[in-house]
Amino acid sequence: MPILEAVNFDRNIPGWRTRTERLRRPILVLMVQGEAGYTVNGRRMIVRRGDVLVMPRDVIRSGGNVGETPHMKYSVLFRCAPEEEEKIPLLSPGCPGLFRPRDFEAVRRAFERLFFEARESKAYSAYTAEGMLQELLGRLSRERERPEMPPALSECGRAMRLYMLEHYREPVAIGELADLIGRSPNHAAWIYREVNGLPPIRHLHRLRTDEASYLLLHTEMNIAEIAAYLGYYDASAFFRMFKKETGLSPTEFVRSGRGTGPKPF
Repeated sequence: MPILEAVNFDRNIPGWRTRTERLRRPILVLMVQGEAGYTVNGRRMIVRRGDVLVMPRDVIRSGGNVGETPHMKYSVLFRCAPEEEEKIPLLSPGCPGLFRPRDFEAVRRAFERLFFEARESKAYSAYTAEGMLQELLGRLSRERERPEMPPALSECGRAMRLYMLEHYREPVAIGELADLIGRSPNHAAWIYREVNGLPPIRHLHRLRTDEASYLLLHTEMNIAEIAAYLGYYDASAFFRMFKKETGLSPTEFVRSGRGTGPKPF
């Protein structure tokens, strides 16, 4: 079983860089804002928002900010027995991987949950965090092995996602997305799920929940005002959806102090 050693969230560190060294432990990196440059086994990589960089044991790496621009990223350091590495191609020693998961929001949430759980002082938090690490490795392995979508369908999925990002506070209907790309509603829904990792309506509520998390912690808006701002017909509907997505009520979320990272989009 992988053993978690550390989870970090770098928040716009000026002049960030890491020295050249051979890694004795695997490291997972998720870039959530901006970009950073890495040299891994002599290969230069630019890791941008939405990218996952997997650096297994025995790679030689260095890294730093790109120019003067800082970034935000999660990084996870852990130990893994050789027999476990054999079960997870993602962790093949000396073979780094850079890829972009289709469902960035789900992957971001998995890193975020692991980050907060690793810092909890509650009973059994260490065991819970290691279970989350296993789940994260499984999710990343599955994402990396998913076949690429044809460019035309990928573009349709990106166009619908952009429309959703621009209109998530409104009651977006699948017919609108279908008209946008000239496909049937059923086909549009399938493309959306395959490219973006979530069904359209689930993604709509996910975007609203992420925005609500930010508003709850960083503004003076109350729950009723946030519900109305995000397009819910009443506060109770917002309350139910928020708890379904996060596992916490809005009040519990504020008390927990979670979501102190960057605004998600």
